[in-house]
Amino acid sequence: MATMRLRYVHEYVDRHGRVRRYFRKGTAKRISLPGHPGSREFMQAYQAALDGYEQPGPTPIGLDRSPPGSLSALIASYYSSAAFKALARITKATYRTEIERLRREHGDKPIALMRREHVKKIVAAKAERPGAANKTLRIIRMLMRFAVDEGVRPDDPTMGIRKIRTRTQGFKAWTDDDIDVRD
Repeated sequence: MATMRLRYVHEYVDRHGRVRRYFRKGTAKRISLPGHPGSREFMQAYQAALDGYEQPGPTPIGLDRSPPGSLSALIASYYSSAAFKALARITKATYRTEIERLRREHGDKPIALMRREHVKKIVAAKAERPGAANKTLRIIRMLMRFAVDEGVRPDDPTMGIRKIRTRTQGFKAWTDDDIDVRD
């Protein structure tokens, strides 16, 4: 049986005992080659790889489930951005919690039509909890700045919207009874 040697084709046996073949030229991404060398499907895939065809990369998470131009699509794009990936793990988790809450409530709405009044209304809905309202405003502001950077929006509708002022009594001074806990 003759062996066929093709340039840039690498072959290995995976952990299940199946022979896998892929095309890799230089440091480019690997392209999986289907079938056996010499078969029609293999040779078509090999020729396409030689001609510079690149298989599309993975779709950003949630993008295929989001209507184009919606807040949900913007969020999916933000999750795959360098800005989000550069955040610390705990910061990502904190942001994701708030972003997903916003996505559940307003994800289907078109981002291009969002106006200042809409942002005020979203924030005002949480006015009884000023901390939560301010956090929501901060997340919306971050997403709108990302949308402007990506060219999805020409302007930032959160510009000029102020945080809800929180009034506290400050820290309570400890009394001698609070300090003395020896029993």
